[in-house]
Amino acid sequence: MDGIYVPIVGSICLAVIFIVFSYLSSRTQAEVHKTIRATLEAGTVLTPDLVEKLNTRSSAHMVDFRRGIIITSIGLSTAAAGVITGAVMEFATIAVFPIFMGIGFLLVWKMNKSNN
Repeated sequence: MDGIYVPIVGSICLAVIFIVFSYLSSRTQAEVHKTIRATLEAGTVLTPDLVEKLNTRSSAHMVDFRRGIIITSIGLSTAAAGVITGAVMEFATIAVFPIFMGIGFLLVWKMNKSNN
C-alpha cells in the first residue's frame, strides 16, 4: 500500500507546479495590460521600444525547447533515482511520462525550427 503513494504524490506535485506557473504567468500578463491601459489613459504615446520592453513572453520556439529540456531532465533524474535506490521499476513507471512529454516538446521545437 505504501508504494502507491509515491506516484500519487509525484503527480500532485507536478500538477501544482504547472498550476502555479500558469497563475503567475497570467498575473504578469495582467500587470502588463494594466500598465499599457494606464499609459494610454494618461495620454502618453506608446513607442515600439516601450511595448517591446513590456513584452514578457519569450518566443514560442525557445519556450518549447526549454520546456523539452527541463521536462526530459526531470524524467531522466527520476529514472536515475530509481537506479540509485534500487526501485528501478517503480521509478521507471513514473519517469516515462515526463521523458515522453519532454521529447514531445523537443519534437515540436524541431518542427517549428524547420518551418522557419
